[in-house]
Amino acid sequence: MRSLGITAFAALAIVSLTRDARAQTPADCTRAESGAEVRVCAREALRAAEQERAAAFDTLLAEIADGRAERVQPLRKAEEAWAAYRDAHCRFVASRFEGGSLQSLLAADCRIALTRARIEDLRCLVVEEREGAPCAEEPEAGRMRKR
Repeated sequence: MRSLGITAFAALAIVSLTRDARAQTPADCTRAESGAEVRVCAREALRAAEQERAAAFDTLLAEIADGRAERVQPLRKAEEAWAAYRDAHCRFVASRFEGGSLQSLLAADCRIALTRARIEDLRCLVVEEREGAPCAEEPEAGRMRKR
């Protein structure tokens, strides 16, 4: 029974990665069927999310650098710590399938999801910097902002 659950989870993960890749990559990912094709699409979706995160970070950096340079270094350190957390957390999540073909797919799916959440958090921080007021309600446990 446990094997059936893992198989179902694996199928959902692949579908999720393919769906996410479709939103982020060219039409080739809409027809990804093999594990190799899905992995390529997942890498592309992660690359796109990383680019979007970098742009959101740069926007926030520009906001705080103007007149508040003492906040630049703490922001950079926070972003480095966040990236280290994301990577370590996703390695752990995927470690359930150590050595299996799903390991890299689950790690990529995790990194994509956390990166997208980080993009939202960075954008919220930009709004807060510009408006001087919170852009969202109190944070939920484990999340910076409520969505």
